[in-house]
Amino acid sequence: MYKVIIVDDESKPREVLVIKIKEECPMLNIVCTASSAQEGYELCQLHHPDIVFLDVNMPNESGFDFIRKYSSVPFEVIFATAYQEFAIDAFKSAAVGYLLKPVKNEELVIAVNNAIAHLSLKNSALKYETLFHNIKPANQNTQKIVIPCSDRYEFIDVDQIVLCESSDKYTFIYVNDGRKILSSQYLGNFKTMLEEHGFFVPHKSYVVNTKYISSLTHEDEILMKSVSVKVPLARRRKAEFLQAMAVTKWK
Repeated sequence: MYKVIIVDDESKPREVLVIKIKEECPMLNIVCTASSAQEGYELCQLHHPDIVFLDVNMPNESGFDFIRKYSSVPFEVIFATAYQEFAIDAFKSAAVGYLLKPVKNEELVIAVNNAIAHLSLKNSALKYETLFHNIKPANQNTQKIVIPCSDRYEFIDVDQIVLCESSDKYTFIYVNDGRKILSSQYLGNFKTMLEEHGFFVPHKSYVVNTKYISSLTHEDEILMKSVSVKVPLARRRKAEFLQAMAVTKWK
């Protein structure tokens, strides 16, 4: 069962959606409903839903304001609204579905199936992240990381990764053979996995393999071997970076 929260300021549409979900989507468990974006946010913090049905045009805070409360949205979003003109912004906010009121049963089922497919991909990625710590190829000292992409999984030796670069809700993985792999995972997931394997976070948008660091410019840009990317070094991270690289600062 997938946990669901419905956020809509109008009671009638909430009730109708509850009925339709119970009739058409038995795999969903509606844990609660909310009448405002703030209430919905508080309930999501409490119940950790898998899917949130979210109205767009609500007083005080809109559905987009609700989404902006998260740096990384931890659930799938299906927008439900009477206003078609919000569709483009909705999908830019990473919604997996957009339902126009009154909600049609067949469109509801499609949106839910799409959300579940996304959840399955995330769950698979989490399983692979757990395996990451245990996979050691025979006769090798390196470990592999599984990189979830939109249409496949890439299996890469950790030592082959030069750096990871955030790109909105995705991550670019630069490999020492010249490839640039686009992953469907947030950079934060790679930070968690890689920091204990000799990687450093010089900036909120980057994770670098210290083995491939070539030099640090006077403009505080890190130059890497094998790739031409110039990685910015945040001022607050400079002392830690120099210590990590065992650099002696001349006075």
